Amino acid sequence: NSETVHEVAGCYIIDIDNPAEVAGASDYVFIGKVERKGDTTYQNELEGEPFERGENGKLMTGMPHTYYDVSVIDNMKGKLPQDKQIQILNTGGERIDGSGYEIMEGDKKLEVGKTYIFLGNKEKDGSIYIDGTNFNVPIKISPEQLKGGKKGLEQNKTYQRYKKAIKNQIKEPWLDD
Repeated sequence: NSETVHEVAGCYIIDIDNPAEVAGASDYVFIGKVERKGDTTYQNELEGEPFERGENGKLMTGMPHTYYDVSVIDNMKGKLPQDKQIQILNTGGERIDGSGYEIMEGDKKLEVGKTYIFLGNKEKDGSIYIDGTNFNVPIKISPEQLKGGKKGLEQNKTYQRYKKAIKNQIKEPWLDD
């Protein structure tokens, strides 16, 4: 069932525990509120990854990725529209066989109505791809901070940490393709 969470071990070419490296590998860093959960797609089904049988015998065809509609509250790196919702594609989602929710190890399911700092890259379909662990960071913004605009956000410790990470971002040369 969808309450069962299955964590998948990830292999990254950057240190995902270093916000400066994650920021350096991302086209966009922004604060966004999840407005709606959309469809789930199953990546890698045509890339030759081995198929496996799920708990109910159905064929599994790759890592689920879920679309979400997000309102951009603040652009920290890159420029995304703030006057309309954007679509993100997040690693993780309901397994194709319905046996649970698959997510990258250490990551958390996105929740509608919650606010996150997202670190992502533009996809060919126009969506912003959020890769997994530490590419979506929950942030609690008080109403006072929100009303205060940039000055208000600058009072938030998580915001400060990621502004510093962007300023000191580490761009690995092999990521420039």
